[in-house]
Amino acid sequence: MTNPIIVMRALRVRDRHGATNGIDLALPAGPIGALIGAPADGGPALVEALAGQIRPHGGSVKIDGRDPATTPGLRRSIGALLHEHPLPNIGKVKELLAFTNAIRRGEAPRETWFEPLGISDLDPRPIASLTYTEARRLALAIALAVPTPIAIILCDPLAATEVSPETLRPILNQRAANGACVLIVTPSTADAVALADDVATLEQGRVVRPVGHPDVDQLVPGCPVELRVWCDSPRALASALVREPAISSMLMTLDSDSGSSNGLLQIRSMDAVACSKAVAKVAVGSGITVRAMQHAVPSTDEVNAATTRLSHKGPSAQHTPVRPAGEVLGRNILANRASAAGHP
Repeated sequence: MTNPIIVMRALRVRDRHGATNGIDLALPAGPIGALIGAPADGGPALVEALAGQIRPHGGSVKIDGRDPATTPGLRRSIGALLHEHPLPNIGKVKELLAFTNAIRRGEAPRETWFEPLGISDLDPRPIASLTYTEARRLALAIALAVPTPIAIILCDPLAATEVSPETLRPILNQRAANGACVLIVTPSTADAVALADDVATLEQGRVVRPVGHPDVDQLVPGCPVELRVWCDSPRALASALVREPAISSMLMTLDSDSGSSNGLLQIRSMDAVACSKAVAKVAVGSGITVRAMQHAVPSTDEVNAATTRLSHKGPSAQHTPVRPAGEVLGRNILANRASAAGHP
């Protein structure tokens, strides 16, 4: 897997539509990824955080190793279409494009965005005269006009833009081929499939595994699984879980808010079901409020290590077929540590 461009760690961010709930995701340049989810699942908030428009209230997001919220130079290299993208009313469309060009110190060749999206018809018009659809199409064009993008992040780009997948997909392919990390966030399964190479689902603020992928403890027999538990007292929960035989190890992270006892407990186990049951039993018995539970897909290194151990034991030890790590994790597009949904 190539080095990731976008890295999210336990990312929690919210807007008026919804919130993410501890997303762990690493995305490389090249293949186009898509997350399917409604606004209430945190998609628009995620796009805003990646564009540097809002700050996370937990965890972190880095693009090319930098924080987009605090790095203006990085934001100039990110093409982003937000869920709500009001355009500044500074005159005509051509004047807005000239202003954007000046801020970014250049623009992509116009045959790669201006002409395919039909912006030439809008160019002489006042911004105030544009319909909602025309304004959103112009916002999409501005996102694609970044001269040398590090990342292209688009929220529902086919909605209310009068742009077809046949028009947009080649543009995205070109950006990806030139080294940009391209991510689509949309509530439409059809749009995601039409625009992306790899698709996962954003559900209740968490990234769940792609449809048809195996459960986390079935990826490779003998590969440890990790259960992430957000609760109101991770220290007490960890203490109560120490004697549970299903638990191999634990790592605790408290919220950054001063005086808060809330936090995240990362629990390692060889049995995902037994681990989840142990957490549920202990939490109920101790009166600890569990806000969310989430299984994490093993990393590529962990899958490779488990595969190697099994191969050394011989065929008799392999109760289920072991697939190559690259196949197990798809094409490693949406998963370095992509989250898998888990429920107690």
